[in-house]
Amino acid sequence: EPTSGLDPASALQLLTLLHDLASTKRLTVMYTLHQPGDELLPFIDDLLLMSAGHVVYHGPLADADEAFTGFERPKGVNATDHYLELSADADAVNVFIDRWKAAHPA
Repeated sequence: EPTSGLDPASALQLLTLLHDLASTKRLTVMYTLHQPGDELLPFIDDLLLMSAGHVVYHGPLADADEAFTGFERPKGVNATDHYLELSADADAVNVFIDRWKAAHPA
């Protein structure tokens, strides 16, 4: 949680640095962000969303809305807030887990 306790400007500055390091040095950088603001979303290349120990979604943040078809994000709602809210809804989670398993058989 590299942005915990930081003001929005400092969080943006830190994620810009991490993103630039990952790009220029060809590094993988993993971090947890709790309720990132819209200004931080461009720094999320890959989203891993889990609920109850199961993968609900893993892939590009830009493709996540499509993966949550049937549970469209209301206009003006932050993407990650919407996904976190869905991940707390047991009925929605069961749908997403089934979709994930069907698309990624073991």
